[in-house]
Amino acid sequence: MYTFEYTLDEADYLEFNKFLYIESRETAQMKKIRKPVYFAIYFSFVAVLILSGITYEGLISVIMIALACVVATLMLFIIFWKRIALFFIMLSINYVKKDGKSLFGKENKIHFDEISIHEVTELAEIKVTYENVERIMEGRHAIYIFLNAIQAFIIPYRTFESKQQKTDFLFFIKEKVRNHN
Repeated sequence: MYTFEYTLDEADYLEFNKFLYIESRETAQMKKIRKPVYFAIYFSFVAVLILSGITYEGLISVIMIALACVVATLMLFIIFWKRIALFFIMLSINYVKKDGKSLFGKENKIHFDEISIHEVTELAEIKVTYENVERIMEGRHAIYIFLNAIQAFIIPYRTFESKQQKTDFLFFIKEKVRNHN
């Protein structure tokens, strides 16, 4: 059994969202899907132009322009997609902060026993069984215990007293989840 008390700050929440939207396996799968979608959109545009009766010379020009747009869009997206994602994450955080609300509990107490996880923050109290844990992932700064695709318990590495305690905890939680799923 483990009990941790720790404080989450905006940097922890930002790191979780960066992990979720930039580094997660779902994001990697989405990147594979995006490129064919862009090509399909641009080639649909060209097909509409062909069907609209444009001349051959005009069609070649439009195809070249469309291909240049595809390449330019993909290059810009590949170069700046992390910055774009971070911009929208920060925008949503600032929008909620403007209203004086918080997206996460700052003071956390989380207890792991033989059958469940029990977290208490100033915003909420939640108790879930290990059967409800979807997956456990390690980010650069924290362990994320996912309950669904976008909701997770965040346990920063600074919470652990030693690397051995972190290793022991990971073994414990992974074993509990494996035995209950």
